[in-house]
Amino acid sequence: MKLRDASLDSVAGGELSVDINGSPIRGVYLEVDPPHRVVVSWGIASDDEHPPGSSRVEFTLTEISGGTRLELLHSVPRT
Repeated sequence: MKLRDASLDSVAGGELSVDINGSPIRGVYLEVDPPHRVVVSWGIASDDEHPPGSSRVEFTLTEISGGTRLELLHSVPRT
């Protein structure tokens, strides 16, 4: 995976713009609870099948002995 560009406004309502391997990922920060949890909308700009906002990614961080556990849940809301 190659990260080419990123613009992150990591506050609730802020925009997320990341280009990964040539895919322009766009979204909005839905929840920001440092240092425990971040939730963003997620999608690919100019992609009809997976447009921005079509899915949700939740990152939960939990302190454990010797480090941090990262739980990631990528879901698609039911319509």
